[in-house]
Amino acid sequence: MKASDILAHPSSREGMSNVILEAMSTGLAIIASDIPEIANSQINNGTEGILVSLDGTQELIAALSELISDPIKRVNLGIAARYRAINEFSQEIVDKRYLQFYRNTYHANREATKS
Repeated sequence: MKASDILAHPSSREGMSNVILEAMSTGLAIIASDIPEIANSQINNGTEGILVSLDGTQELIAALSELISDPIKRVNLGIAARYRAINEFSQEIVDKRYLQFYRNTYHANREATKS
């Protein structure tokens, strides 16, 4: 990915996309499908990347053309993506979220069994 400038990821189905997280962490500009798994949790359209509709072949072509011809926008999207990856998806942050989730689940289950 370090040799790339743009990640185009027009996927029709995803969970939490590791390839997008990897691209974000390397500072790549990202073009991805606006499916809920990506649009609701990883990429804010126009901030960390560009989202295109699932059947938007022309949108994808336009987004690629835009980023190829506008290196400043490409770099700015990559910087924002890297910032978000570090501040929201780093291993330390994800570990803390899982630990908090497990603690909350444990305490909720204990309270439920007391009733």
